[in-house]
This record gives sequence, C-alpha cells and structure tokens, in this order.
Amino acid sequence: MAPQVTVGGARIVMEGEGRRWQGRFDYTEANTRTDENGDIPISIQLFERTQDADPRTATVINDPAQWRRETYWAGLESERGGETVPTGGPDEWHRLGEPPGLSLLVVLDASGSMEENNRMANARAGINQTFANLPEDQLIEFAAVIFYGCGSFSTRSFTRDADSIREFLVSASPSSGTPLAAAHDQAREMFASLADPRAEEWRYATFTDGAETCDGDVAGAVQRLQTLVNRHQAPDSDPPPEPERPDPPPPPVDCQVATWRGYEVRVRDGGRHVDEIRLIEHAYLERALPDGRCIARHQIDTYGVYYGSIRDRSGGRARSRWGVNSRPSETRTNFGTSRLGEDDLLRVRNEADRARSDLVSLEDARNRIEQAVEAAQPGSG
Repeated sequence: MAPQVTVGGARIVMEGEGRRWQGRFDYTEANTRTDENGDIPISIQLFERTQDADPRTATVINDPAQWRRETYWAGLESERGGETVPTGGPDEWHRLGEPPGLSLLVVLDASGSMEENNRMANARAGINQTFANLPEDQLIEFAAVIFYGCGSFSTRSFTRDADSIREFLVSASPSSGTPLAAAHDQAREMFASLADPRAEEWRYATFTDGAETCDGDVAGAVQRLQTLVNRHQAPDSDPPPEPERPDPPPPPVDCQVATWRGYEVRVRDGGRHVDEIRLIEHAYLERALPDGRCIARHQIDTYGVYYGSIRDRSGGRARSRWGVNSRPSETRTNFGTSRLGEDDLLRVRNEADRARSDLVSLEDARNRIEQAVEAAQPGSG
C-alpha cells in the first residue's frame, strides 16, 4: 500500500512499489501553507506500520526475546519532539524551506540570588545586547530555558521569532534555587529533539550568577551539552550527484543461426617450376547467446597440397599422387558481435555470404585438386 504523504497539508498521490515511491505536488499551492518558520511541512504515514514522528531521536527498544513482526520497538514518538507512546505517529520532521544559519538557545538563571545587586537587570541588558548584535543577514532560530528552582523550568522551543524569545527571557522574575546542571541537560534535550538539523551551527549562551544549589553535576551536564553542539554538522546542501545512467540496451538484432563449411581450390602457375595448389576451407558460425547477444565467426584455413608421380616396375605410364597437409599453413578469423552494434555483426555475415557463392563441397574440391595435379603434369617434370 502506498504511503500517505501531505505537503503543506495537501495530500499528494504516490506511485511506486516496495521502498521506492514518488509523487508530485503543486509548489505554489503548498507555499501558501507554510508554518511559523516559513517552511512547508511534510507528513509521511505508512499504513499498518508503527512510525516515529521524529526519526532523529532514539526510540525505546523491546526485549529481543519478544521480537516478532512489527514489535521491535516498545516506544515511538507520537509527534515531533513529543511524548513516546507504543503506537508512535506519522513522520512529521521533514520540511521544505531555507534552513537557518544558526540555532541559538539561551539559558537564563532566574534563581533568588539574581534579585540581588541588579544581577537580573544586568542579565536582561546582556540578553538585549546579544539579540541586538546578531547579524541581520543571517537566518536564525531561537530557543530558551529559564530555571526558577530545583526542577522548576520554563522553556520555549526553537522559533525564528526573535522578539518572542527575547521578551520571554527579559520578563523572567527571580525566585528559589539554582539547578544549573539540570538546566543544561534540558538545553541538550531541546537541541537533540527540536533544533533544526539543517542549521550551519548550534550555539548556546548561559546567563547566571551563582553555583549549583540542587546537587547536580554541572561540569558533566555542560560537557554533555558542549559535546552535542560540537558534533553537530549540517547536511551537505549541494544537490546529490546525478546517478550514472546505464547504457541503453542495444536494439534487438535478427540473429540468423547458421553453421556451414565450404571449399575452394586455388592454383598458382609455377612456370617451369611446380605449380602451387591450395585447398581453402571456409567455416561459418552464427548463434545467439543466453544474454541476448548474437555472434558471428568466419574462419578461413589454407592447406597446402603436395603432389608428384610414380611409375610401376614395368616402366609403364606414370601415375599422379597427391595429398593435403594435415595442418593449415595460414588461418584467418573474422569475428563480429551485436554488442558492438549490428554493423559489426553484418560485416562478418556479409563477408561470409560473398565467399559462399563461389564455394563447393569437399568432394568437388578434391576433384578440382585432381584436375589441377593432372594439368601440372608432374610425370613430365
């Protein structure tokens, strides 16, 4: 069954089979259904199969002892960056649109100590300055984590609306403890599940005044976050190379399956010397190969004829004797194949057909040799 795919909310018809499907959609229409970031959302649903809505993130694997068809996973995300459930949800991660150059997440300490000595005012000033200094020619998405106490967080997911994130941050009011470690773990999870993987760079900034007060491992949390950010690499934006197209199959060839042999006799006048007599054998083979190709072979073997005369003891008339050498003195083979085109095959076939018109049977060839030997008068040499 074909997967159901929607682009910008408009369903498109997919064609194909197995794992290869393709479909077309109206880009102009889809471009009117962009999301808050200007991207065109794509949703892919496979019928009768569980899916993970966010394929970048880890799923929960089942006990291998319980594996059977479609039960490898115990938990899949129901929506992008959402809750893990047994049935999962359609793949809604993919987007069409211009990727951001930077994904920036701000971690803000809103613990009670930030109320002292104008620390929160200074943090707000630093946040405003950070946003004011960002390059205007770069597309940026923003996210934020604010912590107010141990286990108390307020977050905003990644968006390209810089003003909404800045206002969210500067409106924070200080209270309670300082869970620095947990806040940086929260930031790492947001990068892993919500940041745009197409961004050229991931970066974060932390505004805080104090040390951990919630028994967390700050060094470990920061290291885990920094490792994730450092490992991020945007996919290659260049279009993939065009696949090499195989050579088109050669056009079908009329293979004329045939096998034949024919002979000719050639005599060269030797003047006062012995005439030279040659027996020429032509062998032709044309056949079709299992892979559909056709081959043709025309082989020409030249055999020398030796001859002389002998008289009986009574001194009567001399009798001519002759024979043909068992091995050819010259061999020439022409070979043609449809793999090189029909012309290559026809070259050999036509050559053989022209020669065949003047060939005789082996019996007739022997008679001609007998006549040539008699005409050479070996008895008077």
